[in-house]
Amino acid sequence: MKNSLLTLFLFSCTFIYSQTLTFDEVSKAEKKKEIKSKFSEYKAENGEVFKVGESITIGSPSSNSENYQFIIETDGWTSSQRAGLGARDYNAEIIKFKITGTKRAGYEVMAVCKTKGGVFRYWINIESAIKNGEIITSQLSRAEAITKLKEAKDLLDLEMMTQEEYDKLKKELEPIIRGKN
Repeated sequence: MKNSLLTLFLFSCTFIYSQTLTFDEVSKAEKKKEIKSKFSEYKAENGEVFKVGESITIGSPSSNSENYQFIIETDGWTSSQRAGLGARDYNAEIIKFKITGTKRAGYEVMAVCKTKGGVFRYWINIESAIKNGEIITSQLSRAEAITKLKEAKDLLDLEMMTQEEYDKLKKELEPIIRGKN
């Protein structure tokens, strides 16, 4: 009996923690209590799934300065600052996710990640970092999709690509370009 209760307890704890949180759930929440507090996966607006234990590749800062706008480096107690150029191209391992924000401003998912030195942590605002190119994802951005389609058009004009290949690629990229992915 004790073994079956222990097994049931461990299974339920694992099930509760291993849930996926989505962008829609966060954006529609009116109270922080409506958002799951324990989750190990986050599905972003663009469809990219981030998991605890996996890595996020840091891209280039979105502003003209040498600091990232949506990646914060903190020691966890007293100081925090925007991450500098030293973070570029670093594969930061996700330790956990945190929900930040207010009812008025809205809620956001932050990925808490390991830094190069190990003492500090990166807090990455996932949605804003994706939209501004501060983290690299496997999903094409709208600008990347347009560039890819223009390149394909040039190849079609040079007769290096068939009309069928071009039409197929255009059909794949259309939802991304029109913002319907």
